[in-house]
Amino acid sequence: MNYRLVPTLVISLLFGLLSIAQDSNQTIIGASLGFGTQQAFPFNNDDYTHNNYFIKGQLNYQLLSKQKFQIQFTAEPTLFYLEHQMIDTFYITPERGSDYLEQRARFLQPISYFEFGVGLGLICSYEFVPNSSLYVMGTVGPTLISKETERLARGFAFSDIAGAGFRTGTQKWKIDARISVRHLSNAGLLFPNGGHNSINFEVGLLFPLR
Repeated sequence: MNYRLVPTLVISLLFGLLSIAQDSNQTIIGASLGFGTQQAFPFNNDDYTHNNYFIKGQLNYQLLSKQKFQIQFTAEPTLFYLEHQMIDTFYITPERGSDYLEQRARFLQPISYFEFGVGLGLICSYEFVPNSSLYVMGTVGPTLISKETERLARGFAFSDIAGAGFRTGTQKWKIDARISVRHLSNAGLLFPNGGHNSINFEVGLLFPLR
């Protein structure tokens, strides 16, 4: 598979969805900034440190609305900048190759790298007062990783995200605040596949299309 084609395919998909929905007042676009870390509940694994900083786009399209409840489809392209460091060397054993000692020395050093992915999923919300709502969400989607860690191979992986959030504002704009849990792994397609976990916080602005 040519991984360089994935961002192009993702962008084409998003523009396709936007062109379908652009005449509907049930479509919302926006962007958010966020931070995530492994060094927090419920993870806080002493074997490694893992932090991420990200910028995310959002395209939400309403699928169902009944009284104060709504279900929206969401597409969320995201660019991550990550900082990672191995603490415990048990992941690097002689089974990793004759150069496993060199690998240990390399992975004990802090590394930084990028990820790009897009999550596709659903947002289920409840409007408890006009123009303010609480929601739960979940997405899954492909991600490209620019550098290998001791726990996860470089290249293709899947990002699974579940979270809850709060939106408030006016009919023309809304502030969106969210907390979420993210798991990244490659379903055993590449080695290694120990995966990365993080708890994430983000804040953004959303605008309905007219």
